[in-house]
Amino acid sequence: MIPFRVIRFIGILLFTGSFAFAQNSLLVKFNDLKFNSDFEKEAFMELQSGKSDYLKLFLGISPAMNQELFNQIDLKIKSESDRIRAKKFDKLKDEKKISLIYTIVNDEVLSRYEEKILFPDIFKTGNFNCLTASAYYGFLFTDLNVGFDFRETMNHVHPVAYPSTLQIKVETTDPLNGFQYFDSKLKLQFVGYLINAKIISKEEAKNTTIDSIFNKFYFPESSIGLKELAGLQYLNDALYRFGDGSFDQSFIQIQKAYYLYPSNRVSTLMLFLLSGCISEQDYKEVEDVSYIALASRFIGNNLDEKLLLSEFASLTEEVLVSRSQTVLYDQMFDTLMNSIDEGNTKISIETQYHFQKGRVLMSTFRIKEALAHFEKALSLQPENLELQTLTVQSLAYSFSTASNQEIVKNIEDFELRFPLMQTNEGFISLQMIGYLQLGEEKFDFEKPAEGELLLKKFENLFRLHPGISIQYEKVGDAYSAAAVYYFKRNNKISAKAWLNRGLVISPENYQLMYRLRALD
Repeated sequence: MIPFRVIRFIGILLFTGSFAFAQNSLLVKFNDLKFNSDFEKEAFMELQSGKSDYLKLFLGISPAMNQELFNQIDLKIKSESDRIRAKKFDKLKDEKKISLIYTIVNDEVLSRYEEKILFPDIFKTGNFNCLTASAYYGFLFTDLNVGFDFRETMNHVHPVAYPSTLQIKVETTDPLNGFQYFDSKLKLQFVGYLINAKIISKEEAKNTTIDSIFNKFYFPESSIGLKELAGLQYLNDALYRFGDGSFDQSFIQIQKAYYLYPSNRVSTLMLFLLSGCISEQDYKEVEDVSYIALASRFIGNNLDEKLLLSEFASLTEEVLVSRSQTVLYDQMFDTLMNSIDEGNTKISIETQYHFQKGRVLMSTFRIKEALAHFEKALSLQPENLELQTLTVQSLAYSFSTASNQEIVKNIEDFELRFPLMQTNEGFISLQMIGYLQLGEEKFDFEKPAEGELLLKKFENLFRLHPGISIQYEKVGDAYSAAAVYYFKRNNKISAKAWLNRGLVISPENYQLMYRLRALD
């Protein structure tokens, strides 16, 4: 059975056709690769710089490989080529050339077929499978100036000599045995993956054998070169390691496979293994988020962004909420931001980070810090209604110790920075209260021009949003303050006018009605 989190992770994968991954080299970057030896790293670095020593790539898969062993093996291959040339090779017809090479290799080099094996084993035991034997022929053909490529078919690979003319097939083993090691457990899990990803229906799975489904979706038919064949060897090794229960080591190898051979098949299995790596993370180390960063590259290549955000939400719940490891959470976020390319996914994760940080800070009444995070999140997703609501709540809490002047200034600045908040009822209500309170204060301190301006701003908002609930006692206080200011200056007309203006907004306001009767 595939672990539950693997199924959860792959359950929303959407595929078109069989495996229609857009082939994007950015799925694996050179800096992503992890090497088992300095020799292997050097082989890939040379390839990256434009050199093409494919023998190094085939041998570097062994952790024990070094320059001395490489020189010995290189000499063995060249000696074999020299021995073949000594048999008047260059004077033979092309068909005879291939026959001679085939006879010598099968009689003197390849000893026993073995499914689960890598290229360096040929030189230790003579044991081979069709992939490693194909590679050996490839290096001989290169030394002997024989044109060739490799053909992938169902469960098999083999060289073809003179592919543009004679197309001589060089059989390396019984095709039925295949060049990759797939046991029944892997096939069953992979078919389960196809069903959960809705690539095939349950009915199709019931009516077809596991082997038929596996072969249909996994094996292409194509021509490849030594570089791609080296990629297939890494793919084989990834599957060997998967069979041993090591998702992380398997994923390390399949990244190198894709780097060498960026094909639909490899990218599909890479995402499959990546989902397994993610399912095993307990998010106790900063590096544990690296798999999420890698998965983000599959967005747009048939991975639904919602699923990735769901995994980040699980991380948040575990690290920030359950374990309260704020520093670790911040470090994980920084790692993701440095690893994920610009785009909607990066924005979504950044928004979620600031949103969740704000919530946690708000729950511990660290309002100023919470508001700073909410503002950052709001700048990324200003239309997020839940975020708007929490921002308004934190604004309201922050105003509990602020002066009325500070409240109005902050609200107006906030409105300029986040124009969409002009449609949020909670924010508009907060803005109305700010204008009412500061307006009342201005009249109390005998600054009528400023007070009138603030109450007019309030009235304009009220006319635009008549359905928004307001605190009517605040209306009574503000308009009463205006009336009192003018009454003290024997201007009953203006005093009544302000009371009536307040009653238009709050028709049954007891304070305003009482003062109006007193004036009459």
